[in-house]
Amino acid sequence: MAGITSAFNAIRAFCALSQSVWILDSGASEHMSLKPDFLHDLSPLAHPMMINLPDGTQVKVIHKGT
Repeated sequence: MAGITSAFNAIRAFCALSQSVWILDSGASEHMSLKPDFLHDLSPLAHPMMINLPDGTQVKVIHKGT
């Protein structure tokens, strides 16, 4: 039961964050940004793709950068 409570607390904390807050994942190998000016060397993808976000929605990725 403690694991479920911990998971719900994490979800509640995530939902309470404002859109200007970044959640850093030091183990991630890929990162995304809604703001293109946060990236360098921005270029269009040859084949845009749909990705799933943690909230269950999908977004189309059309550019890549570093």
